[in-house]
Amino acid sequence: MVELKKFNINFSPNKETPYFQTTNDKRIRFILDELSLQTTKYIFKKIYKDKYINTIFISDYILKNKKQYINYKKKIGNIIPLKNWEEIIEPYEKDDDETKILFAKVKRLNFIDLYNYSLHLKKGIPELYIVFYSDEFLVYLNSDVIDIISNDKENINKLKKEFKESYNKLHE
Repeated sequence: MVELKKFNINFSPNKETPYFQTTNDKRIRFILDELSLQTTKYIFKKIYKDKYINTIFISDYILKNKKQYINYKKKIGNIIPLKNWEEIIEPYEKDDDETKILFAKVKRLNFIDLYNYSLHLKKGIPELYIVFYSDEFLVYLNSDVIDIISNDKENINKLKKEFKESYNKLHE
């Protein structure tokens, strides 16, 4: 499956979410509904300020060489720009030749694109299996949580200190 090697993450729907594929000192979790819009935007700006972000998400499934026409690219394309994208086709499971996953990888986004996606999640759009990443941070975002991962433990330590009262400590 698609591996985000820099973060030691296997991005696959049949694996644990990225948060549970790493250690406590390399991750921080926020509950989306517990964050104000300003705090959410501030977090994204803080970690991605002047950096380009890439994203990868499940676009469609292919069963017996026929697309299932979920077409998530169209849905997310209304929220963030889908320029500089490529498709990656992977088997759903290692020994499964009939079912494949079509991943879309989009390059050169910014923190506002990530923020806009989070706003739409709060409004109830169907969520994607999606991550946003740069060289330093990976963000997994769904309708419940914002998970931030970094291989630099100091990056996470700084976030935990700054957002001591805001981040979720359930899985520590």
